[in-house]
Amino acid sequence: MTGPRRLPAAPTGSRDEGGRTPGSAPRTRVILIAGALVVVALAATPSCAVAADPVCRAMPQRAVTVFFDGERDMQPLAEIGSVTIAGPPSGATYPRTPLRGGDGRLHKLAYDDPTGPLPVREGAAYDLRVEFVPGEPSPCALLLSDAEGLLLAAASDLDLGERVMKSGVPGFTLRLQPTECPSRPPGTCYQSRVNAVLEVTHEGRTIRLHQGESGRLGRYRVTCLIAERVAYKRGCADAGVFQVSYTIRRQEG
Repeated sequence: MTGPRRLPAAPTGSRDEGGRTPGSAPRTRVILIAGALVVVALAATPSCAVAADPVCRAMPQRAVTVFFDGERDMQPLAEIGSVTIAGPPSGATYPRTPLRGGDGRLHKLAYDDPTGPLPVREGAAYDLRVEFVPGEPSPCALLLSDAEGLLLAAASDLDLGERVMKSGVPGFTLRLQPTECPSRPPGTCYQSRVNAVLEVTHEGRTIRLHQGESGRLGRYRVTCLIAERVAYKRGCADAGVFQVSYTIRRQEG
């Protein structure tokens, strides 16, 4: 397992064991005692040090989006079954992949993911589960497996397992953990927006990721796109945002 790495679009930075940015130094103050100048080292104020931490200032990434074309306005959807990829994806926005279900029906699966396209081959068979809950935003999830097991898991939700992926990802345990970060600038409809940590465990190993970071767990690369806690102002109930979005991709080789 390698350490987490930050996505190119996200802020960069690192910390030492004391929580300081490498190269920084404690503040000092010069005071006058009995006519003598004395330099006193001051520890950095904890709240200021935490607020300056890049992971506290990291912004949410683009969330995963998945739905069946033409079915976004339907009731909550969960489809499980064997599918065959019927052709290459098409379209620049929400690329749509044609696939044929076990009942012979042709569907177009729309999938948008900043970490990459659907890892499928035309003519190959897969087990697929897609969940979609209409709303603004619309929680959604995908589980894709082949003969070797889980190939891709992805979800965007109002909270971890709140509307989709309620049974979790097979073989993985996910938790959304708090941090000591202060709120980022909240905006018009939010009392606070505080960055959180996505904790993922697989085969006895655990990785902790902030939004915009990814890391390796065995054969899989886990990417945290969004991990935050949001408190809304009264009268802004329709200003919902995802508090979590992630992908878990099997790596070949």
